[in-house]
Amino acid sequence: MENVMLDLETLDIKSSAVVVAIGAVIFDPYAEEQNWKDVVKLPNFYSVLELDEQIAAGRTVTGDTVRWWMKQGAQARRVFQDKMESVEPAMIAMENWVRKFTHRSNAKIWGNGSSFDCVILESLFHTYERKFVGEYWNFRDLRTLKEDAGSPRLEFETTAVAHNALDDARVQVMAAQTYRSIIGIRPEDA
Repeated sequence: MENVMLDLETLDIKSSAVVVAIGAVIFDPYAEEQNWKDVVKLPNFYSVLELDEQIAAGRTVTGDTVRWWMKQGAQARRVFQDKMESVEPAMIAMENWVRKFTHRSNAKIWGNGSSFDCVILESLFHTYERKFVGEYWNFRDLRTLKEDAGSPRLEFETTAVAHNALDDARVQVMAAQTYRSIIGIRPEDA
């Protein structure tokens, strides 16, 4: 299982965005569709990052994104009250976590969109002059998989909090496995 499902919560939509939280899950995209109870047991990483530190480093915030956050539910906004970690130690922790489950050059880093999660996190690593946890040629896109599956509307029974980075990554794992099942992609076909 050298696949990492990634979800970020940010304060901008550009690659230079301040990252509020990182959620990631190690998963097998070819596994049988898993339910929430199974997905929460998968190896995961979650970190809420120091915001002022990123702004001082030149990362960006937009009023539109802040206003969007103000319209989200209380559970989602609670991330701003969580204990925040300094960025560089959090990146080192993520590097170590990814290394525990994958070989960096083989790690398939999935995001929900080809130019959001993976690109923003890679940019954050570069801001702090760190090597990203994966290679750009191994970025994977959940939205493309969804389209290939016919863009079905999926509903899962979960206790997930929308816009919590870890919960969103877990739901995205369930979606990826469902889309692969719909398409009929097996490991030997990849």
